[in-house]
Amino acid sequence: MFTDDEKDFIDNLNLKFRGYRGVIFKPLLIIFHHFGLTADMLTNIRLFFGVVFLFWFYYGNEFSASLFLLFVLLMDTFDGALARFQNKASDRGKFLDILTDSIIYSFTILALFKFRLDFFLLAYNIFIIDTAYLLGTIKKQEFKKSEWIIRPYAQLSYLKAIVVVPFFLLIFFQKNFFPEAIILDNILATGLSIYYFIFIQIRWRKTYGG
Repeated sequence: MFTDDEKDFIDNLNLKFRGYRGVIFKPLLIIFHHFGLTADMLTNIRLFFGVVFLFWFYYGNEFSASLFLLFVLLMDTFDGALARFQNKASDRGKFLDILTDSIIYSFTILALFKFRLDFFLLAYNIFIIDTAYLLGTIKKQEFKKSEWIIRPYAQLSYLKAIVVVPFFLLIFFQKNFFPEAIILDNILATGLSIYYFIFIQIRWRKTYGG
């Protein structure tokens, strides 16, 4: 069903757009570089803003906090572009970027506890998405050369998009598809995690024996 070369639609768009970011955002990248900002700094700022979003959403106005979250998600387009602009792109930096993305995604799910949605579905989603990303990275990148521990790219952005899009539909337009979306997401992520786990185990036995 899945192959080593599979690439979902959202990640394909991301890969194609990545090549144009340096051109589209070059004026901003020059400004960031002039003021001594680095990609890691931008990533850390995003993480701080993610914390601000969570408390703003939970204890303040959901609509304005969600607009702020859109801004935080938009910032994700800059750190990688800045790293390439400064010739400092690395797998370690990509890991920090993906880790921050996962934390901000978890904050988005945690914010929804305010609406008293099913606790188990929300908590399980945070767990199983991270599990799928970890196992997916091992499956697809384990034997690829990296200057860090592993090349941290699982190509599973659609798993987060399935939940994030209904989140904004709920907040901005009061269209509640979220329960169905998170159930679907949990099923897909669970299936992928089981598949990746079995695949990795089989590959390890063929590679290392035992």
